[in-house]
Amino acid sequence: MSVPTQRVTEELISPAGLTEDEYYRLLSDERRRIVLQTLTELELPLTVGELAEEVAERETGIGADASVPATQGVETDLHHVHLPLLDDHGIVEYDWQANRIFRS
Repeated sequence: MSVPTQRVTEELISPAGLTEDEYYRLLSDERRRIVLQTLTELELPLTVGELAEEVAERETGIGADASVPATQGVETDLHHVHLPLLDDHGIVEYDWQANRIFRS
């Protein structure tokens, strides 16, 4: 599944004042592009679980029937990899203790 980057860059990444290397690093991962696209379409704040369900549905193309193991794997990946990176670059605010994602 290929995620178009035009809307993602306009709504989330461009205003962040990233270097070219940071910009390409953020967009280099397919799952992170899906996360960014999803964040532009959903109302925040979200829990990590809510975001994981949506990302798993988009990755599998199954809709609301994405498997629990798939969703748990996405949730773990979001928590340990993608959300901390997006938070570090000021794209979102990730409160890992409250398990919630906010707009920066």
